[in-house]
Amino acid sequence: MSVNSQADGVAQPASEPADLVVDEIDEPAYHDPWNSLEAKVPTLRSPTGVAAFAECVLVELRHEPVAARYRTKQTQGGVETIWCRTEHTGLTVDTEYVQLRNDPRNGVDIEPCSRAAVRKALCECLDHEELGRVDVQPLAAITLGGN
Repeated sequence: MSVNSQADGVAQPASEPADLVVDEIDEPAYHDPWNSLEAKVPTLRSPTGVAAFAECVLVELRHEPVAARYRTKQTQGGVETIWCRTEHTGLTVDTEYVQLRNDPRNGVDIEPCSRAAVRKALCECLDHEELGRVDVQPLAAITLGGN
């Protein structure tokens, strides 16, 4: 969390973006850091805020078996794009991350990618003008194809 300095020397929390909700539950079993990583698209965040959100997502992808998911809200079912660490999948590729794209018209496409490619794609999704949502979900809970 960022802080704003005050003249009296006491640090005050900076205002958090409205679409980043952080739970205040003390019990670790009920709160995982990635639970609060969710953003509406298009976002009202500044370019710096978008980059900070993408970095937070990348940290969680690095440490947990979770996936970042971008879902568009189209009338024909929408498109879902998922990024996750390769080590948490059954895929055998020589890259650290993989992008899975589920388009009802074109099926599922799998593309190996780098951390930099995931960061760039997340930032582009958050700057997109089409309605949608970016969130982080447990990888085991995400299904592709028949949805």
